[in-house]
Amino acid sequence: MVIVRSLSEAVGAVRTAPSLLLVSFAVVVLQIPTLVTQQGGIAAPSTVSLVSSVVSFVVGPIVLAGAITLAGDALDGGGDLGSFVAGVQDHAVGVFVGYLGLLFVAAVFSVVGFVVFLIGGLFIGVGIVLGGGGTGVSVLGALAFLVLLFVVFVVPLLFVHFFGHAIVLDDQSVGDAFRRSFAVVRGNFPGMLGYGVVVFGFSFVAGLSGVVGLLGGAGTGGADTLSLAETVEWLPALSGTEVLALQAGGLLLSGLFSAVYWPFSVAVYREFRDRVVEPATDEAP
Repeated sequence: MVIVRSLSEAVGAVRTAPSLLLVSFAVVVLQIPTLVTQQGGIAAPSTVSLVSSVVSFVVGPIVLAGAITLAGDALDGGGDLGSFVAGVQDHAVGVFVGYLGLLFVAAVFSVVGFVVFLIGGLFIGVGIVLGGGGTGVSVLGALAFLVLLFVVFVVPLLFVHFFGHAIVLDDQSVGDAFRRSFAVVRGNFPGMLGYGVVVFGFSFVAGLSGVVGLLGGAGTGGADTLSLAETVEWLPALSGTEVLALQAGGLLLSGLFSAVYWPFSVAVYREFRDRVVEPATDEAP
């Protein structure tokens, strides 16, 4: 099975190239200022969050270009920081331009996603009211929300998911990279659904601790502000230290996930690409 085999290869790649961990945790460090300001007591947290978001917007595509190059080399038995730097130098501009295109596509689906969030919020809200803060109907509503979000938002974005891989690994132009991504996903759609479930699931787990910490912590709007944990029985009420520890744990999981995800995605892309792209199409006429 491609997904299981690729996961095994990705774990082996991380062992071969610890630089994947170094890069992934360097990215995590960029998120620490936002994490700290969420705990209160620091001036202008919105400004810090805005600056952090801008930095992530600029740095994200650059890191992706280097990480895909590094992951590919790691899967081939090599890979070091030199691979990362070479990937940035050769492909950062193309990946950044493609990333802008990806944001446009995401914006198109954001309207649908907003509707899904409204529906999901309604499900969860009704579940909380009917369940009296219990786990029954509210959990079912949350699960229905996640499934709906996956179907109407995640699945469409899967078709452009591999644009960066096509730019870095196949030296495609931005437009050709999106076309190749679409062709690869269309030709391997059942497998891509499994890939999407794995990536979506790991992302959800990595972010869950941070969300629970945010909802379970004391109200941040002042002494009279209640947290959601104080109104919903199944959410734990946490101290500031516990919230910080949970969110730090979420960042740790996110760093580990990224280090494995990069070679995992490269391994899956290579396998799926080779099924639908004829070798002759990559040769100069």
